[in-house]
Amino acid sequence: MAERLVAAVLVAVALLVAPGAPAQEPPADDDPRPELVLWHAYRAREQEALERFVVELNQRETRFRVTVLAVPYDAYLDKITAAIPRGRGPDVFVAAHDTIGDWAEAKTIDTVDDVLDPPMIAQLQPGLVPAVLYRGHAWGVPLAFKSVALWRNTSLVPEAPTTLAELEAAAKKNTGDGRYGLVYENRLFYFHAPFLFGMGGRIFDDAGRPTLDRPENVASVRYAQRLAREIAVVPQETNGALVTSLFVDGKAAMILTGPWALGEIGEGVPVAVSPLPRTADGKPLVPFLSVEAAFISGKTQRRELAVELVRALAGAECSRRRLVDGAQPVALRAAWATLDDASKDAPMLRAFLAQQRDAIPTPNSPAMKSVWSPFDLALGAALGQGVDPQVPLQEAQAKVAAVVQAIETGPQTGSSEGFAIFVVVTALLLGGAVVFGVARYGPARLVRDAAAQKAAYLYVAPAMLGMALLVFVPFAVGIGMGFFEHTWGSYTFVGLENFRRILAGGDSRFFATLGMTVLWTASNVVLHVVLGVALALLLSQARLRFRALYRVLFIVPWAVPNYITALIWKGMFHPELGAINQALHLPGFSWMNETWSAFLANLITNTWLGFPFMMVIALGGLTSIPKDLYEAAALDGASAWRRFTSITLPLLMPTLAPAIVLGTVWTFNMFNVIYLVSGGAPQGSTDILITEAFRWAFERGQGGAFGYAAAYSTLVFLMLVGYTTAANRVAAKVAEVRP
Repeated sequence: MAERLVAAVLVAVALLVAPGAPAQEPPADDDPRPELVLWHAYRAREQEALERFVVELNQRETRFRVTVLAVPYDAYLDKITAAIPRGRGPDVFVAAHDTIGDWAEAKTIDTVDDVLDPPMIAQLQPGLVPAVLYRGHAWGVPLAFKSVALWRNTSLVPEAPTTLAELEAAAKKNTGDGRYGLVYENRLFYFHAPFLFGMGGRIFDDAGRPTLDRPENVASVRYAQRLAREIAVVPQETNGALVTSLFVDGKAAMILTGPWALGEIGEGVPVAVSPLPRTADGKPLVPFLSVEAAFISGKTQRRELAVELVRALAGAECSRRRLVDGAQPVALRAAWATLDDASKDAPMLRAFLAQQRDAIPTPNSPAMKSVWSPFDLALGAALGQGVDPQVPLQEAQAKVAAVVQAIETGPQTGSSEGFAIFVVVTALLLGGAVVFGVARYGPARLVRDAAAQKAAYLYVAPAMLGMALLVFVPFAVGIGMGFFEHTWGSYTFVGLENFRRILAGGDSRFFATLGMTVLWTASNVVLHVVLGVALALLLSQARLRFRALYRVLFIVPWAVPNYITALIWKGMFHPELGAINQALHLPGFSWMNETWSAFLANLITNTWLGFPFMMVIALGGLTSIPKDLYEAAALDGASAWRRFTSITLPLLMPTLAPAIVLGTVWTFNMFNVIYLVSGGAPQGSTDILITEAFRWAFERGQGGAFGYAAAYSTLVFLMLVGYTTAANRVAAKVAEVRP
């Protein structure tokens, strides 16, 4: 995962200069038909079915041609949010409906009232259209629907449980000897929702205000506690890959997941899907319903043609292909008549069709975005630490209520006026940086050097231009954004208010997170240096056999991309299935339930990643130390420790000092390890400043609190500038040491 911690506007600036598929540009080849760009995030069978249909559509369509781009799911929504408001990206894209509120407010999408007319509505499955409505308008045309249902291994659970009591009995029967009766991502609100709604819970009241701590919601979390902690039929920690992996390996008797797993479960698994069971009083468990819809870009220059593409995607031919070939529960009712009941997918697809009748569309209002993370944290506290659910749900309620109040208040400055101020502020920052640089270097000297070294400047001009567009301009934009409240494309100049709120601790954990960041950085750098120098001393011994092999092996952790290493270590720290607990004989110990253990898991992972760098630097430094110094010291009777402290360490410091400065900066901003290993758990206590900035940009606030996150990032930058300046002065003094 790349560093995504600068405000989302930096992504937008990068898109402006990076190659893309702008919706208004004509085709690059000789095809006279106008080009429409279609984005999607499908994989496997779903992707093949859609793209095969587009190929056939291009062969017969005379009015336009379609270019398809598959975007990785993890980056999909961010790219849409960044690209379309700036005139880039697709004309039409396929996505779930739950972000409609944000997109509509930002004018990322256009209304489709003229497309989703009564005749088309009559052809769709009941209950899907409300999901794409917002503020009285339709914003997308439903293509498919998805929700979780109950999957079971029929060799272990022959009959589908119809009640929670039967579900518990079947789960208990199949738990033990490394097998779990029920597996689902129980610390994610999306997968907990069936229990919440089935027990009468609600997210918002009739007025649209949050109501997360109501008694029914608390009762649903207590039931999840019962499954995970009391009768222990559910693993402590899971993710989507682990759910399907356990099921495929026969280590999970039942799982809760959606139709996206159809392509991940092989032929040899005896599997059946059924609707979720009912509570003791006969009420069904009600999962969230995600409606995948076709959206028209709010910036497309070819809306009439985009409408025709949307109609084709929602039509009978495309729906049939996506249902039969792609195994998608499609929205068009007539397509289901073409489903061959003898096919292996048919029973499972019809089970999802039956589940859809007892599903509730995920709210698409902007306020819903603020619910996910606080509720996930509440589930983590209740299931991981065993606290009474009432307490974390009250904390989640307070967080969401504050965001909803901010949404209702809204920005005070219009988009055009605020954007003009933003451009002026950014231009002043860039101009000031240029003036400062010229003044520091000397205008006359700069002109003389440019005249004398014309060829050299011409050679580096492309690199200088690239650095300006990809580094300096986004950097100035990020700093400038910190002086604004930016949401849904609207800029409100607030001056130093974002910085004041952060430093005053009004709605952030800045100083607590700063303390954790300093502890994290210091601990890592110390371990990196100690281990790196110790290994370098060992590998520098001439009598050590296979030195070259050892050097290569020790560099491997550094050579592997750190996000891959982080995911591997995350799996190794799993409470029931991880190699760490098995080696330490700690069955069931969850590293992520306590701050100290989660911090230690992060520390071990990053130490593994960081020590090879220091080892390589130290090896280089050791080769430059004259051997006769050691010989003279030995003749004088100096011990090995005295030789290390009096010769090796002082003469190694000029080499190590710059590496320590660089390693400190890297560790201070080590996003991947924190985000992927502990995820900030428990309750955000292991987050560092850079992950906290990310959460403000993408997980909190209305439409993304980009201005607040940019202010956070600016403070991080200023701290690192101060540290680097001071450290470089110290390093310069250390470098004066000579053999």
